[in-house]
Amino acid sequence: MKIKRVLDRARAMQHERMFVEATDLLIHHDSRTDLGADDLMALGDAFNDFATDYRASRGRRVSAEFFKAGRYPFLLNKAMICYKRASALALNDETAALKVVKIAMQLNMPASGFDYARKAVRINPLSVDGWTYLAILHDLNSETLRAELCRANAGVAATGKADGLQAYSAPSAPAPQPAA
Repeated sequence: MKIKRVLDRARAMQHERMFVEATDLLIHHDSRTDLGADDLMALGDAFNDFATDYRASRGRRVSAEFFKAGRYPFLLNKAMICYKRASALALNDETAALKVVKIAMQLNMPASGFDYARKAVRINPLSVDGWTYLAILHDLNSETLRAELCRANAGVAATGKADGLQAYSAPSAPAPQPAA
């Protein structure tokens, strides 16, 4: 496939418009290009790199007509679309789901991040990153998160693999009261 070569050339030339137009066609018409999960992950990484370059290039020459205010979230959103599609194709890979969570946190989209953190934990119940993001995105004392932890603990108990998740699902002891 020529995708990577075209995207690398566009990025090397700092030709942002060509890059976005090419990837828009690839993302939205993937039935014609047969993009796999790896290709979508590469596109997402490219968008993420472009967003990082944009943020770091305030002192470098960038095309002002393209990188106006709001382009950083635009590029991150494109990366998130790629990662979501890759996550849908690669059902047993938590990497794409965790990348969606990271971008959702940057874009202040906690609901989307929480859904994909739950997906990562369902794929891999021992995922430290998945549980960490769940705890960050949701109140640790909530019943929803406790139910998720209990379900994961039951799965771990069934497989015989021990981990440290049991400590999180146990109710916390009340704080000692000072003597009056």
